[in-house]
Amino acid sequence: MKLRATYEKVEKEYTLCIDYKYEWEPREWDYPGSADLEVTEAYLNSETIPMAFYHEYIHDKVEDDLNEHAKDNI
Repeated sequence: MKLRATYEKVEKEYTLCIDYKYEWEPREWDYPGSADLEVTEAYLNSETIPMAFYHEYIHDKVEDDLNEHAKDNI
């Protein structure tokens, strides 16, 4: 199964938007299931952030929130 969505974090000083793809296979009695989240674009105040910068400085800080957002939108 696949999901495309946008995570948005609004703060007083900035707005961070992250477009992502989330693919998962449900758990079955003989298969533990799997999930994969791929960030496709990131924006800070509507300006595109280079993906290398995103992965270097931002991803670790929002990874848990992204996964939770994806699971909430299945």
